[in-house]
Amino acid sequence: MRIRNINKHKKMRLRLAQQYTYLKTLVDAVPTPTPMYSQDEDGSCLGCNSSFENDLQCDRGEIVGRRAWDLMPKQVAEFRRNRDRELQERGKA
Repeated sequence: MRIRNINKHKKMRLRLAQQYTYLKTLVDAVPTPTPMYSQDEDGSCLGCNSSFENDLQCDRGEIVGRRAWDLMPKQVAEFRRNRDRELQERGKA
């Protein structure tokens, strides 16, 4: 029978949760009216700041996990997605 020490994994999970909370707080605290969001490679929203919530008139819980096409007019979503791809290709995002 093999016994594993899960304390190391618990500490890593706690640390990741703390880092996430810190980054979320930092993004929300940026004194700018500029909407900010992050997304995965499939275009699903991973997180956003309060300006992005206000811009879309949605709560974060309604935004996270959804794609731009679910949240905004098609033309706006396509523009943002193309711009995001350009930035990623240049290595700036």
